[in-house]
Amino acid sequence: MGKITDLLHTRQFQAGLVDGILALAVVLACSTVRVFGRRPPIAGAVFAFAGFAALTGTGPGRRALAGVGFAALIGVLLLLGGGAASRALPPMLRMLIGPLLLAPGSVVLALAARNHGVPWWEALLLIVVLPPSAMLAGDFDRWHSARAYGPLLLAITVGGVYLVVPDTEGARALLGVALPFVLLTVPWARATLGMGGAAAAIGLIGYDVLIEGVGRPGSVIGALGCVGLFVYEPIGRRVAGGMRERARELSFRRDGTWTHLGCVVIAASLHLIVVLWASRVAGRVHSASLALLLLLPAIVAGIIASPLLPDPNPRPRGPTNS
Repeated sequence: MGKITDLLHTRQFQAGLVDGILALAVVLACSTVRVFGRRPPIAGAVFAFAGFAALTGTGPGRRALAGVGFAALIGVLLLLGGGAASRALPPMLRMLIGPLLLAPGSVVLALAARNHGVPWWEALLLIVVLPPSAMLAGDFDRWHSARAYGPLLLAITVGGVYLVVPDTEGARALLGVALPFVLLTVPWARATLGMGGAAAAIGLIGYDVLIEGVGRPGSVIGALGCVGLFVYEPIGRRVAGGMRERARELSFRRDGTWTHLGCVVIAASLHLIVVLWASRVAGRVHSASLALLLLLPAIVAGIIASPLLPDPNPRPRGPTNS
């Protein structure tokens, strides 16, 4: 509990929170005037830029992480551009070719992390894991765009990273940025992460995980496992699609705020369970191999349970803001 109770008094969290509030205002303004659509897919990109500003001390707060330089920004921009470009691909090819578009950004971020003394195997892990994970996260965000789960689940993911990594200066700042973004999901769906934004956001979080997980390899595995439903749901949707047809038989009201909030509670609860397991169980051990072994039950459970999320394409009977 110490990490949680001490969080509010840290300068990194406070500076990140200011950046997050400013970033939220930008996204809400775009949503209000319908820039990029009713639910603009820009929340992930705005989070990535605000998070980078919080890490480097650009803006109202002081630097949260030392040595974060231009290379990390280039990596984030490459991920943003690669994810955005993947939207032009046919859906059947997106999961196959999309990760290749994200590979340059992953390599740049991994090399930037190596400058912080990150072991080579962790940098290689980011290169291998980040492209498909970021592409799956973008697919999750697109599939559930009507409910805009992405911003809320992103805040839970960053919270899990904060709980598991040994050093928390950067995670505090990113959590401060992420928390205001919850208002993009509740009480109404206001914005989504976007394909490129999801890649940029996941990439920046992964970069921070490598730097602040140095000293306990198991924490790196646990923190990367905090992506939760962002990765598990798209896999489960494809390999256990029959369960989704059963889930559609669940009785949910299709009008009003309660329907949206009820769906959000289900998604957030499933995500929170796997994130807590990854951060408080798998990520607490020192060995990376043991952490991966402990993470497997959460991966399997997430894949099996995620297709039970409510219908992502609600058709309300009357006017609704959900």
